[in-house]
Amino acid sequence: MGACASRDGQLVQNASRTIAELPRPAADQPMESKDIWFDEEEPSTQPSPTAPTPTPNGNRRRRRLSVSTVDQPSEKKRTATVKYEDPVRELIDKNRRGLREVTLQMLKELFPAAEHYAVFGSPSYSVQRGFDNKVTEIDGGMPPGRTLKDIGVGYACKKGLKPESPNQDDYYVLKVDDWSMYGVFDGHGPHGHHISAFVHKTLPFLIISDPEFESDLEATLIRAFKKVHQLVVAVSDLQGMFDCSLSGTTATVAVQRDGKLTVAHVGDSTAVLAKHARADTHGRHTPSDGRPTDADFRTDFRAEKLTNDHKPMLPAEKARIEAKGGEVRRLEGDIPHRVFVKHRMYPGLAMSRALGDSVAASVGVSHEPEVRTYDLSTQDFFVIATDGVWEFIDGQQAVDIIAAFPSNKVDEAAEALAYESWKRWVEEEDNVVDDVTCIVVWT
Repeated sequence: MGACASRDGQLVQNASRTIAELPRPAADQPMESKDIWFDEEEPSTQPSPTAPTPTPNGNRRRRRLSVSTVDQPSEKKRTATVKYEDPVRELIDKNRRGLREVTLQMLKELFPAAEHYAVFGSPSYSVQRGFDNKVTEIDGGMPPGRTLKDIGVGYACKKGLKPESPNQDDYYVLKVDDWSMYGVFDGHGPHGHHISAFVHKTLPFLIISDPEFESDLEATLIRAFKKVHQLVVAVSDLQGMFDCSLSGTTATVAVQRDGKLTVAHVGDSTAVLAKHARADTHGRHTPSDGRPTDADFRTDFRAEKLTNDHKPMLPAEKARIEAKGGEVRRLEGDIPHRVFVKHRMYPGLAMSRALGDSVAASVGVSHEPEVRTYDLSTQDFFVIATDGVWEFIDGQQAVDIIAAFPSNKVDEAAEALAYESWKRWVEEEDNVVDDVTCIVVWT
């Protein structure tokens, strides 16, 4: 299999030895299975008929992905044993309805007079192929005769071509009268899909239930990220739902309110704002059959990156990691620099901030988000996407693809961006494609 396969095997061998040495408190009684919504997807080696077809190649390369290997879980359903000492987790246990239902209940209690519409990603209970859509759960309702695309919101979440792994991306959309909240999450590691599922249904609850949600949004987001990370580690330590030793998730959350956009993130799921501006040409062109060029998309929008990808080679990030006993290096045949325990071959994480990843956290990988607030105009739009989109598409290219569609076809724009992302993965990496998720919102 070559240098990549040898490296991957060494990473797994060393990491497995480390996990075996970690303490695992025993559990008392399992929760009822209805509380666990993490049914596994059966992997598939075949892409959906709507996706570009990869070149047959037995050597599946993971050189661009967040971790070098993802072991397929051996169990079809996992149950958890939990002693709740925290009011959030106690509320979850008492209601026995799952995290999404608790979030929606809190939404109704805090905003009783408000209409709301919520979309959450959900695991599939059937076999999914590459480029298949993520299953969605919807609650609430739009005004009669209207849909999300009518108010300028579109999304796409596609399973990648990683046969040893289900779709590890997740997302949510919350629309509540005069404010909205959006989130994308990119899980990584053997249990990354469990952790992204847990976080994307827990984090919005922690945000909207914070007493300063209305008055100090930036501080609220920082507290919520810290709290959800603590919950991930606590649940993992109880040896039930998942193991976050070598697994975690990115998180990018955007709250739109009062003409402003507040963005909090850890990891490399990037947010980009498209600002309307005068252009020399105002023509809108249909994409060519090949890779789009500037001539294919001439738009009046200019991309402004809202988030900085948390990469280990950034000076401040690297200094923090090294001060905590970690090291940053790039392995032979690899592309990104990764975080390792000093003089060890694990965890090999390609980002410097994430939720979960307890081994990486012990050597300086942080769960503290960067938070910024931006002014919006009525002619702007923004996109939040996992790195499955950004690996081969830059911010301006994404903006141009989206702006080629009118705002009332934003769902088609999101699909077009996902399709173009998938196609470029196939062109560059043969038959390895990362999961692809994007949310597009016209302001």
